[in-house]
Amino acid sequence: MLNPGTRLLSGLICLSTVLVTAGQTETACPKKCFCNTISHIVYCSRRGLPQIPSDVPEDTLQLNLNGNVFQTAHLQSANFSGYPILEHLYLSECGIETIDVDTFAELVNLKWLDLSSNRIKLVQDYTFRGLHLQHLFLNGNRNIQVRPKSFAGLETQGLYLHECSITNVPLDVIAPLNSTLKYLWLNGNQIEVLDKKLVSMFQTLSHVRLAGNPFHCNCQVQWLKEFFDRNPETFKGAEPPACLTPIKIAGRFFNQLSVFDFRCQAPVFNNIEANLDKRHGRLRCTATGDPAPTLFWIRPSGESRRYAPPTEEDAVHNEGVLRLSSPSAHSDLSGMYICLAFNEAGNVTLTMNVS
Repeated sequence: MLNPGTRLLSGLICLSTVLVTAGQTETACPKKCFCNTISHIVYCSRRGLPQIPSDVPEDTLQLNLNGNVFQTAHLQSANFSGYPILEHLYLSECGIETIDVDTFAELVNLKWLDLSSNRIKLVQDYTFRGLHLQHLFLNGNRNIQVRPKSFAGLETQGLYLHECSITNVPLDVIAPLNSTLKYLWLNGNQIEVLDKKLVSMFQTLSHVRLAGNPFHCNCQVQWLKEFFDRNPETFKGAEPPACLTPIKIAGRFFNQLSVFDFRCQAPVFNNIEANLDKRHGRLRCTATGDPAPTLFWIRPSGESRRYAPPTEEDAVHNEGVLRLSSPSAHSDLSGMYICLAFNEAGNVTLTMNVS
């Protein structure tokens, strides 16, 4: 049996051990951060950190670094080596501009990656390859560019690209995610038209958000209206997409419109002018349609010149001016000239014989 002195000494030894252990736990937590050793969560949000801490505990499951504007706006693999069981990584509002390929490659258990509200301008090819995520947040990165292979090699259930100033979403950009993607948020961008080829991808999604885009609701967007009507559950819980143009249906939501409101107008010629002499000439044709038509002038030789439609919002007019010049006094400008105007709704042709 221990005497009272022995019991006191033993108690002091135990107390000392606890203090040492507590001290070790405290020193393992990065300065200015708070570490929850039970849940393995490290909180470093908005602590004015100049860089990503290098002394984050290896058993961390969740690392919160939101709101620290790092001195170096570049992410590389060395920033996240040594965290094999990390599942959640929050890097919102950190001033990040560039990310190396395979930066997160060692985070094999990562499920949730938040890179929102930074200054990322380009997602390089294969940036996230090898990751098996539940959610990837890239929203709030204004004017971000995504390329056909930006998401190659990535698996994620959710991709969030809202509030990114995106004007277009080609199918080949999100096609690599076709087998896993279930949630796609594109709301609050600058999208006027979505490629009809996306319908096959949309059919596999559980939830889509498209509100807050300036859709031009003509026949090019009719497929999206039809998909919206057939799949209301896909848009449930969010504001429906709406039309900015044409003016007659501006501001109205998809659920307030009929599919017959999404129409195009075939081109019509408005004005044709010809000014010619023996060796010089100028031909001009103007056409109107919705969308604005593409024009071609075709010379007697078969040579053609294309005039792309204007890119201005709600544009309906296009003009093609062809300047002619005879190479010598022994040749002239005679022959058949053709002006062709076409858009999604049809085409119209005008023929002019010069003798």
